[in-house]
Amino acid sequence: MSTPIAKLGSIERALMALLVRDLEALEESDARVGGDWPRETDDFYIRIDRGPGGRANSFEGDYVVDIDVFSPDYLRAEDVAEDIEVILLAHGIVSVVADGRRWTFDGIFQNRGITDLEWDGDDDTHRLSATYAFTVRRGAV
Repeated sequence: MSTPIAKLGSIERALMALLVRDLEALEESDARVGGDWPRETDDFYIRIDRGPGGRANSFEGDYVVDIDVFSPDYLRAEDVAEDIEVILLAHGIVSVVADGRRWTFDGIFQNRGITDLEWDGDDDTHRLSATYAFTVRRGAV
């Protein structure tokens, strides 16, 4: 009989919880962090999008995630993107609670630095994007 292992869960919600906790610009609100970008945003919005790639075993999982910051103000988008970069790369090992479980990030690496990307041909919206790789431990069953 095999030993049961815990589900890895949603890396997007774990990152959302980490950013809401540590990013001062969010002011303890997750209304500006999520999946799809609400076009009515007048300050900034952070989109977390799990990409292809990664691997898992019975102890840990690896994820590749794009984090985009949208804003009508380029300097605001750049400032938030750089704050996210500092928060993520400053941690050696960091834990956060999301979806009723503790997430432990053992490694956070930036695969693609902050880049200014076009957004749907919209010249009024600035999109600064970076790609990160995360290694997380499985929780206890």
